[in-house]
Amino acid sequence: MKNLSYFENINKIYFIGIGGISQSALACIMKANGFEVCGSDIVKSETTKKLESCCIKVNLKQKATNINQFKPDLVVYSGAIKKNNEELKQAKNLNIACLERSKFISKFLPFYKNVISISGTHGKSTTTCMISETFSLAGLNPTMHLGAESVNLNSNFLIGDNKFFINEACEYRKSFLDFKSTLGVILNIEEDHPDCYKDINEVNNAFGEFYNICEKVIINEGYVKNIENLIDNKTITFSLDKGNFVAKDIIINENGTATFKVYKNKEFYSQITLNIFAKHNVYNALASIAVCDYFNIDKQIIKQALENFKGIKRRFEKVDSIFDSTVYFDYAHHPTEIKKLLEEVQVFNKPIICVFQPHTYSRTKKFFDEFLSSFDNCYQVVFYKTYSAREKELKGGRSKDLYFALKEQKNVYYYNSFNKIVRHLKRYAKVNNIVLFVGAGDIYNIKSLIEKKNK
Repeated sequence: MKNLSYFENINKIYFIGIGGISQSALACIMKANGFEVCGSDIVKSETTKKLESCCIKVNLKQKATNINQFKPDLVVYSGAIKKNNEELKQAKNLNIACLERSKFISKFLPFYKNVISISGTHGKSTTTCMISETFSLAGLNPTMHLGAESVNLNSNFLIGDNKFFINEACEYRKSFLDFKSTLGVILNIEEDHPDCYKDINEVNNAFGEFYNICEKVIINEGYVKNIENLIDNKTITFSLDKGNFVAKDIIINENGTATFKVYKNKEFYSQITLNIFAKHNVYNALASIAVCDYFNIDKQIIKQALENFKGIKRRFEKVDSIFDSTVYFDYAHHPTEIKKLLEEVQVFNKPIICVFQPHTYSRTKKFFDEFLSSFDNCYQVVFYKTYSAREKELKGGRSKDLYFALKEQKNVYYYNSFNKIVRHLKRYAKVNNIVLFVGAGDIYNIKSLIEKKNK
């Protein structure tokens, strides 16, 4: 990688917000490629512990002296880092090159012969991981950058050679437009991120731009109509009813997993039984099959990898609990995801207690009515205070606003602390219940309080 012109004079890279799921993966990839790496975050976490075990120093205070002491040649920061961050300000004062994360990724993509970027409003992490694990099983030694942690790999990255870079490509702030790719994937397109997209037209236009910068694109047939100027010989499609790759005869098993037949260009290709929950993962599997087939991976290897795939953490992740109920965590934070998830959990035929933490005030306010109708299949809904992320509190976009809107119609509660939620569940969670913690914020941190080992 150091033979790329941009990196010729770069030896030391400093990551601000290195404990973030994406930043930590990039830090490890850079270290494996011979760079000296250091970084900072504001809290100690399992991620920062893993980084330190890999001999990457993590400063737990973000102050200017960290930059002075490490003397980096390049500083990489995430979108969550504010302009007045002391480290970022000091780096700029010292005329050190500073790159936002997606711009940084774009600088090293030319190192890889094939870049595969997976985009979409939902399912990016799962599909990126499915593809990467299949490439690994096929002996293709990919490098992977993932915005979550693989259960099988217990990691959010893979270090490979320079033949394949498999990259989760997020549409937030149009960052995926920095990823010029050999093969792009568009899983789905829905309105989201109202803090940076005015409406669905702007979202569609952004995905259209992503389509244009990719040499070849695999796209969900149902979203083709949202992309203008499609080129036939550039596009491979998939869906449950039409396209180049189609899933038919889908059977939902007693444990909620799916068995289905795959057809390629109307000819039988394979039969797959996934080892992860929910019908929506059939779409992710189809996209993965299309990618792997494009790179000529044997269909038996694809089948084996997908059937051995155990998912990623926080995606319907079952955990041990102090409660009598069965407990899961899921990352769903868009109303469409939540509604679909709760519908599919009905397969267990048990009352559902959903503990939900909204992610950002702007998203909650924009899709307020959609969120209200997402919980129709719940016995109880417990709202936890909004995860603000990068935002200031916005009236009409708070978790308690959802609670007040629903309290006359449903069995709903609102709490602002983990301990109160635990006390509530100790009282109400019964043997025949499913407790489902939902959200993309810090709700996952309650896990340590409810695990059996802490009883």
